[in-house]
Amino acid sequence: VNALAMLPLGGTDGGRLSLSIFGRYGHTIIGAGVWFSVLIASFTMERVDVLIGAWLINNIVQNDMEIPCRDEVSDVSLPRVLTAFTLWFITVLAIVPLS
Repeated sequence: VNALAMLPLGGTDGGRLSLSIFGRYGHTIIGAGVWFSVLIASFTMERVDVLIGAWLINNIVQNDMEIPCRDEVSDVSLPRVLTAFTLWFITVLAIVPLS
């Protein structure tokens, strides 16, 4: 369940990472792609009740206005960007079963 919070969606932890790395426009594009992927996966894969629940919670409960970042001008350093991509990769490995 904690891995779902790392998906780059809305106001989740992964969404904040996405917003800081890609900016508002890039975050919107990536978030839409992830939403579409979660929606497709929830109807095509077996045992994905958690994905449907996370999708509903993020759409209904966390659908409030976004709090703007304090500093949207400075670039994010390369080690932090690599850390974010590593965390997203681990999230995908945790959510998608290997068998």
